[in-house]
Amino acid sequence: MSFLCQLDSSAFTACSSPATYSGLSQGSHTFSVKARDAAGNQSAAASFTWTVDTTVPPPTITSTPANPTNQTSATFSFTDTEAGVSFLCQLDGGAFSACPSPQSYSGLSLGNHTFSVKAQDAAGNQSGAASFTWTVM
Repeated sequence: MSFLCQLDSSAFTACSSPATYSGLSQGSHTFSVKARDAAGNQSAAASFTWTVDTTVPPPTITSTPANPTNQTSATFSFTDTEAGVSFLCQLDGGAFSACPSPQSYSGLSLGNHTFSVKAQDAAGNQSGAASFTWTVM
């Protein structure tokens, strides 16, 4: 018994198990395999399709407090170009934690503050942080 493997639309070629492919481009891929007996008879192909997602989704802060402001509360709105992402927020260098848009903070002290937001997609890819710094006077 031997095997024939195919990745995407390439030709079937002899392979062994496990078959490994590296350097795959972003997007959808299909792996197919057939069994071949000593007489050359081939089985129907069994296939598996998956998506390679290595894109880090960039968040955009769309609404911020005035800078400077005398308000001790602040609300931020943000969005992302990739559907279905979740967000992680940080205030003044604290830990990032899950947050909705809009995200509000109250009881802010006088001085400089920095809000940061990251996006995370369904594959677990996290973006770099988008940030906004403002002053409460």
